[in-house]
Amino acid sequence: MIKLFLKTRFANVALLIFAMSLIFLVLGVMEIIDDNTKPIDYSTMTESQLEEGAIIEGDLKFNLGRYEEIEHTRNGSVESVDYCYVIPVGQSGYAGILSNVSDVVSDLDKQTEETYKVLNGDVDSTQTVVHFKGKVVEMKDEDYNYFCDYLKNIGFSDKEINELGCRYYIQIRKFNQGVTMTVVGAVIFIISIVLILISIRDMKKLMKTSSVDPYAESNVSTNTESTVSANTETPAIPTPEDFNDR
Repeated sequence: MIKLFLKTRFANVALLIFAMSLIFLVLGVMEIIDDNTKPIDYSTMTESQLEEGAIIEGDLKFNLGRYEEIEHTRNGSVESVDYCYVIPVGQSGYAGILSNVSDVVSDLDKQTEETYKVLNGDVDSTQTVVHFKGKVVEMKDEDYNYFCDYLKNIGFSDKEINELGCRYYIQIRKFNQGVTMTVVGAVIFIISIVLILISIRDMKKLMKTSSVDPYAESNVSTNTESTVSANTETPAIPTPEDFNDR
């Protein structure tokens, strides 16, 4: 039955769209939850509040520079690049912040230069303020190694990194897209159901056309046998009288 279903016109498309609709619906619901979660204020947060899934929002005034660039590729070509920076968190902690938006990255680079001018005593404060809202993600081992190596390069000891370095980064991204994604997922879901129903109808037609009428087979056999019998009947042997008549 499954094989017959897959032979119908829209079966593969229907299953693909159905899977896509589920993905959109799940992501949409997750986005709605994030959209309605009250963000933690960056200016007053503590290191302990930096945990997986937390939503953080605030004004960033300092960062210690870019520690990693993460390329995202598709079919061998670079689709986007995430730029990661070291930022202070809480009273004495440090974590990462990530963005792939060119304007935000440009401001973060400016802010890095201004931050080191403040640390060197050249100016009293930074001029560039980056407002952000993002979600906390735990670093992978490779990313965390880059994070630690960068902190070492700018003067942190291993002990300080272990005590102050947080294994998390804040991913700056857009919010308030959950409803749109859910609506799109619902529309795609309805389309997939319609295509599945059409495929089921076509499958039933295939089942009817592929089935053989047993009575038709019986009639064919009978007719065949009678034809063979008629053709194979032994002819009558001529008698002497038949020749005399000629």
